[in-house]
Amino acid sequence: MAKVMECILVPDDETLPKIHLDDGKLVTLGRSPATQVRCKTCARQQVQVIANYEKKQLQLTQIGKNPSRVSGRLLEPQKTCILNPKEKFSLLRNSFGYEVQFLSQSSQDQITSKRRYEDIDSCTEAEERKRMKPTLHITMQSVLLKTPYRVIKSLEEPNYNGWTDFRGLLIYTSDNANPSTKVVIFSNQLGIGNKMVNKESFKKKITNIINSLGVPVQAYIATNRDIYRKPFIGMWQYLIWKANNAMTIDLETSFFVGAGKSTFVRNYLSPRGYVDVNRDKLKSWQKCVSVCTVLLDRGSSVVIDNTNPDKFSRKRYIDCARSKKIPIRCFIFTTLEEIAKHNNKIREATAEEGYQSVTEIAFNTFKFDYLLSYNIVIFSIHLSLLCLVF
Repeated sequence: MAKVMECILVPDDETLPKIHLDDGKLVTLGRSPATQVRCKTCARQQVQVIANYEKKQLQLTQIGKNPSRVSGRLLEPQKTCILNPKEKFSLLRNSFGYEVQFLSQSSQDQITSKRRYEDIDSCTEAEERKRMKPTLHITMQSVLLKTPYRVIKSLEEPNYNGWTDFRGLLIYTSDNANPSTKVVIFSNQLGIGNKMVNKESFKKKITNIINSLGVPVQAYIATNRDIYRKPFIGMWQYLIWKANNAMTIDLETSFFVGAGKSTFVRNYLSPRGYVDVNRDKLKSWQKCVSVCTVLLDRGSSVVIDNTNPDKFSRKRYIDCARSKKIPIRCFIFTTLEEIAKHNNKIREATAEEGYQSVTEIAFNTFKFDYLLSYNIVIFSIHLSLLCLVF
């Protein structure tokens, strides 16, 4: 019996992406960039599905308030049903239909060249044969473009033949992109699509930067306002569906360059015993100060996970620590304004319902408040204040 290699939900609408399900993993489907469903009648969390590779079955539970349809019958919220291969369901009553497919080793081999984007040509197959698991994903602005020009200028004339162009998505694969790891660059460059930036000059610039790194690199450059432009995930989908030789990326050993204050807290301070005091959760600075005081009285190390842009907001916690003779340190995140706004757009596109987007007024207020404060007090350790600065 052929081993099941993959479960795919194939949409009736060919303009929508196929959805790939791992074995036994709970996946929520609805209105999101991943499905590219934009109809507001469809909830962000419309259905939950779990693929069972061994039984070749899909368990589906409706969680949205508007009915989904399975094999011609309507579902109700919290109702669960089982689908077999070739059976169909719709996220809504008569819209956004999918067919369940379980691919075996043999059937998968037959469709490898068109397994996800059926209309994508094989422009980069020769360079992307090697299987690569761990990856480092980086954005280009403020990371790579700070490479000193004197370093780039000293290089010998590089080979610019590693570039391909798929419908405005520029793709570069370095000559040494064949070990078990690689760096992947994702960048929006609308200026190329608008003819404001010379495409060939840009390609030479990036090639020089990549060559100066001396590591295996793939670069994806979105030049138009389409599904490849961040925060949409088209470039990521191209990488994992077309340009990684059917090799699943190990997300546990991969990482993305660039993290916000909450990610920093979660990855570096919480594992070291710091207790997170977050205004987004507590809703007011008064509660944050109160909780901070209680925790310090208990002998806990505390991190204030707020932006704290002005000296008055920082003073509350500084006074709290000083009254207990506890040292303080302050982390300043020098995030560029355009990166902060980009991250805000990503949250708008991917967050759950109820997310409050940061307005332009809020960004301007933050800048104004921060520019008024230059005397940031930095002590040693125990109470940590996080300041997000752009």
